[in-house]
Amino acid sequence: MANWKPWLVGLSAALFCLASAGTAADPQDDATKKELKALEGVWGMVSTSDSSGDVTKDYGHIKYTFTKGKYRGDDNGKQGALGSGTVVLDVDHKPKMMALIPDVDGDKGKEEYSYELKGDELKLYFHESRDDYPADFKDSGVIIQVFKRLK
Repeated sequence: MANWKPWLVGLSAALFCLASAGTAADPQDDATKKELKALEGVWGMVSTSDSSGDVTKDYGHIKYTFTKGKYRGDDNGKQGALGSGTVVLDVDHKPKMMALIPDVDGDKGKEEYSYELKGDELKLYFHESRDDYPADFKDSGVIIQVFKRLK
């Protein structure tokens, strides 16, 4: 009968360690939560450009809404026309990275960007090939989408 006591003590210690680990603060989690909160709102695309300097400004019909780690892309007022899903941020990566993972296609339809968020301006950067992401926003082949916060 005495053989079960060491096992019970070991199990209790393991459960205590698991419970303690779940309550520890993760600073990256806090930074990501803060960034997701700063991203919340409705964003209208104001321009897109490429590394050659060509700029197109006729994008007032495209809007993205970010709320609580989710996104929805609207086109010409049609809600969700550009997809909806989950936003995943990597705030420790230099430059910061954003992945938009659609509810429908999951990782298959995932779009990844380098990004800058400064107040009411959001810039998304990606390479034309979509196979490589810029370490510097002045790299050749970089597409830049600029959004302004509407709400």
